[in-house]
Amino acid sequence: MKRGSIIPIAVMALLLLALQSPVMAQGPNPMRVGPEFSGQWYNPGQPGHGLLLEVLPGGQAFGAWFVFDDMGNPMWMVGMGRISGSDMTLDMQALSGGRFPPHFDAGAVQRTDWGTLVVHFDGCSSATLSWDSRLVRFGSGSMALRRLTSIDQLGCGQIAAWGNDLAYVADQIRSLHPDPFHVLPEAAFDGRVENLRQRLAGMPEELVPVAVAELLASLGDAHTTLMLPVRGMRHYPLQLSRVREGLIVTAAETGFEDLLGRRLMAIDGVTVADMETSLARVISHENPYWVEAMSPGYMMIPEVQVYLGHVENPDMARFRFQSIDGDVVARDIPSMPFEESPDWHGIFERPDFTAPMYMTRDDDYWYRYMDQSHTIYLSYHRARQMPGMSFNDMAQQIEAFSSMHPVDRVIVDLRFNHGGNSSIMESFIEGIPNSPFNSPERLFVLIGRDTFSSGLINALELRQKTHATLVGGPTGGKPDHFGEVRQFAMPSSGFLVTYSTRRFTMVGNDAMASLVPDLYVNDPSWLAFLHGEDPCLEAVGAF
Repeated sequence: MKRGSIIPIAVMALLLLALQSPVMAQGPNPMRVGPEFSGQWYNPGQPGHGLLLEVLPGGQAFGAWFVFDDMGNPMWMVGMGRISGSDMTLDMQALSGGRFPPHFDAGAVQRTDWGTLVVHFDGCSSATLSWDSRLVRFGSGSMALRRLTSIDQLGCGQIAAWGNDLAYVADQIRSLHPDPFHVLPEAAFDGRVENLRQRLAGMPEELVPVAVAELLASLGDAHTTLMLPVRGMRHYPLQLSRVREGLIVTAAETGFEDLLGRRLMAIDGVTVADMETSLARVISHENPYWVEAMSPGYMMIPEVQVYLGHVENPDMARFRFQSIDGDVVARDIPSMPFEESPDWHGIFERPDFTAPMYMTRDDDYWYRYMDQSHTIYLSYHRARQMPGMSFNDMAQQIEAFSSMHPVDRVIVDLRFNHGGNSSIMESFIEGIPNSPFNSPERLFVLIGRDTFSSGLINALELRQKTHATLVGGPTGGKPDHFGEVRQFAMPSSGFLVTYSTRRFTMVGNDAMASLVPDLYVNDPSWLAFLHGEDPCLEAVGAF
């Protein structure tokens, strides 16, 4: 799309990657050993001896090795131990002195501390056994193991892999997040983890990431989430934008261009309003405005819709649309793999529609002089430096321009800034108090539901350090919030989970769910949007 570019759904997952420059958590992501690893294990090249391994509750383990001593006599050892990551460590005792019943005498049984076994699991069916005996004649060594038997109905396959991922996510959130249970009590979180673990066996594999996203969303931290969509998911080839009347189609795959400009009414009979209510379950958020910001993209993920019970078939769904004139059409729209990029057609490629100014460029930041109103409009969509021109370079250009042209007001548009590095704007903000534009009538900051993370921090700094007038709607980010995002990979699937590492106390009022503007402006009407009108700019002009 050349004009009126809209961020495609394929970029939605990358938006969260940009939140305050997340860094991969350090250290390995080991496999988690669970009950499904219980069973008999042996070395196929040495049949005749082997181990019985059992995973017990609380990270404990039991093992027995039925083997022979150095003289060829049968010997069996038993031991208890612990599980850590992908390792089972057992303290073994060799037993002797017993006799076959009825002549068995428990008092005659001798227990000799034999040494330590470590079983390192490489997967569901392979492991490495290492031993270190206290008895010199046995010494130390290692050998490969293969699974011989497993416990009925306790499979070790994809379900087990997801179980490993689930346990790993729960452990990592506990250890890495500074206060993971500030909203949801830890016992309630543990209950949700166990409930999801039990549901894994009956859940289609492609829906599990959505369930994990729901689990993380229950923590009430908008930065702690499993980013959707993930590899292997699908999406409907439409993009939606919000207007006062609802959600309208602003980009579509070839073959669906006739839907451009139409309002989405329902998918498989479920209304947009009902879908947004359900989507709050899987979108990590701290206020309803962030759900509104993210829900148009999440609606286009079939697996999310199936998980929430809105859609039955992830490959095809019936969409119902209404035109601005009131006629209603229904279309069966197939989904496509997330990795495939549609042949997009944008709404503002049509000659009868005009893009609002904020949609005319997709650069991270840019400015334009509105000569009729003597206004500098600065769009700041992403908090990251652009190659070839830093933010400070652009700020200097604005300063030089304003010294040579009549400028009555400056508008800073943060309405679509999902975050990144909040320090990029720091020097610009620090210079405003000494600027002739530092007054409520000359400096305006636009905010809205898509103002989040570092974008929100910059909006708060502009409110606290300048005399700017804030215009628009409540922010999707919460003023006092957790942030400074890092991420880790789930060990089996490799999917990325973001988590907060720091508490930001920006206003000292945890009950303040959103930054509210000084001048509230509603979304553009359906007709106004299609004709390029921007109510926020109009409100500034009339201020």
